[in-house]
Amino acid sequence: MTKIEWTHRPGTVGTTWNPLRARNKETGGVGHFCEKVSAGCKNCYAETFQKRFRNPVRYAAQDADQVEVFLDEQTLLEPLTWRKRRTAFVCSQTDLFLRHYTDEMICKVFAVMAWQAQDTFIILTKRPDRANAFLRSKEMQEKIKQNMRQIYGGATCCECPDQDGIWPLSNVWFGVSVEDQKAADERIPVLLDTPAAVRFLSAEPLLGPIDISRWLSVAWQCSGCKGYFSGGWQRTCPDCGRNNYWSGSHKFNGRNRPKNPLFPPQSGQAIDWCIVGGESGHHANPMHPDWVRSLRDQCAEARTPFFLKQWGAWKATYDRDHDDPDWRNIPEAKSNHQRFVNLEGGQGFHGDRVVFMERTSKSKNGRVLDGIEHNAWPGDAA
Repeated sequence: MTKIEWTHRPGTVGTTWNPLRARNKETGGVGHFCEKVSAGCKNCYAETFQKRFRNPVRYAAQDADQVEVFLDEQTLLEPLTWRKRRTAFVCSQTDLFLRHYTDEMICKVFAVMAWQAQDTFIILTKRPDRANAFLRSKEMQEKIKQNMRQIYGGATCCECPDQDGIWPLSNVWFGVSVEDQKAADERIPVLLDTPAAVRFLSAEPLLGPIDISRWLSVAWQCSGCKGYFSGGWQRTCPDCGRNNYWSGSHKFNGRNRPKNPLFPPQSGQAIDWCIVGGESGHHANPMHPDWVRSLRDQCAEARTPFFLKQWGAWKATYDRDHDDPDWRNIPEAKSNHQRFVNLEGGQGFHGDRVVFMERTSKSKNGRVLDGIEHNAWPGDAA
């Protein structure tokens, strides 16, 4: 079991699965390793765990020579023992596509996921370029099939899952972290070009406002029953079964898109899910409520499932525009645990949409936005 909220899908057991490990050469402690690549990595929660494993290394390139990465064969095969259907976060303590992990290691991980067709595996990366090259490689797909056959040979069940001819794997969801607009602009186009049954975004920690509207799956109206559904250029209506064909000649504009139907990005691919979360930990940054509202509204317009994981360590307790438009009850920041934040992420009382935020705890702040707890998974939104 894990406390990670977005793995707690109804009908499944939420869990993490970390078959890629790192052994500390000096202490012998077995933990994990990664390297920080962008602003969202700065206060990495997984890095702080390593002391517990007697593996006190920084997630940095200069510390890589202190550890030996390896594939833990026992952990690798754990999914084969699962009796109840699970939703598993793969490599929650590292990145499956970290440069230190060999293609052979990654192929074995995919082979187990292919074998466990009844379970759902969720992969999140900040390295979509390597992931794209790997998942598009015919050579890697063949190696995965070879590893599947090896698992078949050692399995006790009499039937093998019929996934060795399916690509991308139907039970593997693939996503990228997008903590700010820069990360979104760089990683989302690569994600949309990557073979995956479900593509998603994790805006956690959300460090600023993000516009993802041009990449979201937008609503089509069925030409038969007139109901709405999400999808690409040709989709079967889930309500009436009618095949709807749409011309690819229409230009898509993220700000001025036509109504009824709304046209998806020109690639014909789109984002299927959006997770949002604030930062927690000793050095956590606050998350402005309007950044969350904006992503919620963008997803609502596109009928894309939206999941608010947590507010993190900070909570907004005063909204200048809503609570005090005459500026008569301005609170005072008396410590480092209190601060003003504006819409652009700047501190201080001046700027657009100023809120006063106080540091409390993740558990106290909860995960409710404007009175609603958002718990949508792919397949939930109609």
